[in-house]
Amino acid sequence: MLYCCANCFGDSFLDSHIPKISKQIGTCSFCSVTNTALVKPMELLDYFQSVCSIYTEDTGVEAKFLVTWLQEDWQIFASL
Repeated sequence: MLYCCANCFGDSFLDSHIPKISKQIGTCSFCSVTNTALVKPMELLDYFQSVCSIYTEDTGVEAKFLVTWLQEDWQIFASL
């Protein structure tokens, strides 16, 4: 099972939200921070669905991955 932590994101809401909903302390599967509050990525689905809903699929030559758009527009991921 993969777990993420607040350190994975560059977002003040997630910085405070993840420790509140976390039920586990350990090492992050993505950024390797130790002794931190962890959540399953699916536990953040509602937060990301609202943001992702503003984007539409593009299959053109200039198309980008959704994660790229999220980082460019919102700087939401700390390590990208």
